[in-house]
Amino acid sequence: METISVSTSIITRKSPDEAGQAQRLQTENNELHEEINRLRAQLNAAEQIAYHDALTGLPNRHGYDRYVAALQTLCHTVEFRASLDNGRGGMGGGLLVVQVDIDHFKSINTMLTHFGGDTVLKEFAGRLARSSRMNATPAKDAAGRCLGSLMVEEYMIRSGMTGMDLVSRWGGEEFFCLFPLCYRDAEAAWTAYDDADKIVQRLMNSIRRDPVMLTVNEPTYETIKHQIIGNPAHYYRDAKLVSNGSKHVALPVSASMGYAVIGWEEFNAHPNDDTAHLFRNVVDLMRRAKETGRNRAVTVRASMHDKNAAIHVFEGRALNKTQMSDMVH
Repeated sequence: METISVSTSIITRKSPDEAGQAQRLQTENNELHEEINRLRAQLNAAEQIAYHDALTGLPNRHGYDRYVAALQTLCHTVEFRASLDNGRGGMGGGLLVVQVDIDHFKSINTMLTHFGGDTVLKEFAGRLARSSRMNATPAKDAAGRCLGSLMVEEYMIRSGMTGMDLVSRWGGEEFFCLFPLCYRDAEAAWTAYDDADKIVQRLMNSIRRDPVMLTVNEPTYETIKHQIIGNPAHYYRDAKLVSNGSKHVALPVSASMGYAVIGWEEFNAHPNDDTAHLFRNVVDLMRRAKETGRNRAVTVRASMHDKNAAIHVFEGRALNKTQMSDMVH
């Protein structure tokens, strides 16, 4: 008699209660992720408000403090110090600190009202930001950069900053910029000074490259036309007016700067809660730029307490008549 073997498959199915519980857990999990994303968005928005200037979008004083604290933390690490070891027991380079102050900004507010002044501030801030090293060079050659420079950039981005350089607005027409300068060569100190000069000149050229074009109403247009343009006593006497259906003024904005390079060892010697030390000297230098004619940058290549310190002055590039004519036609 032939024997037939029959194998049976046992299908395990979840009970209705188990299936319902799994579905509920999945729903709760999705809701939890949505809540996390919502809170993260709220946190990002709160950080944007806390650390950035509402008008220009640049970091504010709190953003400046956060940047300095992060940089000090990095600078105390063994890895960063080793990346800048110049073989003489020191760290190559330092931090370039620049104070930038718009010349005769009160005159701009008086001439254009605070609405026009805000427009100038936003344009001015954009020019400074676009002149930082992360924006000034289209392609970065990582192979040609010092390891310390790469470490600063990576650490700052991880800490919530946009890059290794900081361009911040402190209020009014005052801006502070920080540029880490990292080297390993024995002549790092003088290399830092040379590179600092180049960075500052790029900032000045960006500010003065073109006048700021603003839309004005009829009364403002007439006031500028009859009381400001050609007036030898007014700083913005070289402004140009354009009337092509609407009224515009081309304003050649300038700025005064004070800057200095602070060595890494000096930077590390200050307590983490004393960020104001970074600009005490450059404030005096900026004032000297104001007192000696404006539209210039002033620095010293030695200690501020050294009476024999060499004073270096860079004159801002003036807009010539051809540039102004090209801008307003």
